[in-house]
Amino acid sequence: MSDRIISLPKKGRLIVVTDIHGNKDDFDKYVDEIWDRDDPNCHIVFTGDLIHELEYSKDLSLDVLDEVDKLFNLPNFHVLLGNHEFCQIMHNEVYKWGTNQTEEFIHHIEDRYEWDEEIYLYQIMYEEFMKCFPYFLVTDNGFFISHAGISTTALNQLINQEIDLFNIKAINAAVHTKEEEAQKEKDIEFIEEMIWSRPYDDYIEEDIDKFLEIAGCKFMIVGHTPQNGCHILGNQLIFDSSFCTTTKYYLDIDLSKEYKDIIEVLKSLKIMEEIDIDN
Repeated sequence: MSDRIISLPKKGRLIVVTDIHGNKDDFDKYVDEIWDRDDPNCHIVFTGDLIHELEYSKDLSLDVLDEVDKLFNLPNFHVLLGNHEFCQIMHNEVYKWGTNQTEEFIHHIEDRYEWDEEIYLYQIMYEEFMKCFPYFLVTDNGFFISHAGISTTALNQLINQEIDLFNIKAINAAVHTKEEEAQKEKDIEFIEEMIWSRPYDDYIEEDIDKFLEIAGCKFMIVGHTPQNGCHILGNQLIFDSSFCTTTKYYLDIDLSKEYKDIIEVLKSLKIMEEIDIDN
């Protein structure tokens, strides 16, 4: 199996947290108050988009990444690649509400390390770290967890056997032949397609069912598309943990349990915080 895929056994607990987007306070709450880092059977996964807060003065993306770096080698701490990390790594522009967030991330590095003449090395350091992020997490009790859903285009690549889902190459993987290089390019294109996918625009319920059959899983858990809460599409659960929501959810999965349907999965959704917009 590819080292870009995390596999968890039927034992313990998994906390699933979606898009943080540079919100260090929320990151700390999930890590310090919800997750039990001292219990080796209590896992936590952040499903990507750890970076790029909309408001520049509130964007603590670098601080979040620094904390992730400290925890990265713990066997029960996991992060996945989101489309915002992907764009930062690949130097692709990504905009939210008219703001080029790829560019703003670099400005944050410049602000922090302005004293260093070789400031570009810090940009490389953060990019190389994010290249280490896995793409997916799968559990023995049937969960497939990723940043976003599966587009019809990406699904067809799997059906046509252009992509081997469980042997996808890393962005920073070494290649030794032209064939390996060509496959790596296909894998990266597949990942880009997948982590940008949004429900209804890029895929429908039938696509999710076909993908889960290929993956050998029962349920798909994602973030990426703001819901101001949560949304069910077939056997896919989409929810918000921090960004653009008044109710911040996390999913608390019992890894030893066999969930019979998506409604039973929904019952494992818990609230970290509710925001009173009237005050």
